[in-house]
Amino acid sequence: MSTGDTISIREKVGYSLGDAASQIVFDSSVAILAYFYTDIYGLPPAVMGTMFLLVRLLDAITNPIMGRLLMQPPRAGDSFAHGYWRFACPLPSAAFWFIRPLIFPTAEKWLMRWRHISS
Repeated sequence: MSTGDTISIREKVGYSLGDAASQIVFDSSVAILAYFYTDIYGLPPAVMGTMFLLVRLLDAITNPIMGRLLMQPPRAGDSFAHGYWRFACPLPSAAFWFIRPLIFPTAEKWLMRWRHISS
């Protein structure tokens, strides 16, 4: 690293504050989920903790795989954005399943009835 490539204190503080802010948001969401799973849903705390651990382990495995898929060197004639287009269909379809009850509220009622009848 040459002397012109050093990071200033201002940049270090800026990145540190951004990282701290994202950590506060993440920890808050974990606390809210822990409260929901234990007090509202009724899951035992040990099961909830195990579930959080398994999800974090799965995340630790899949993040490098997704990064590798996205950052593969482009083939001849491809641009950098070829990795983004690979996820162009799965991502909107996954988002659709999350917002589907808002768009089709009656479909959710029929789905719940079907689950009740078929079980």
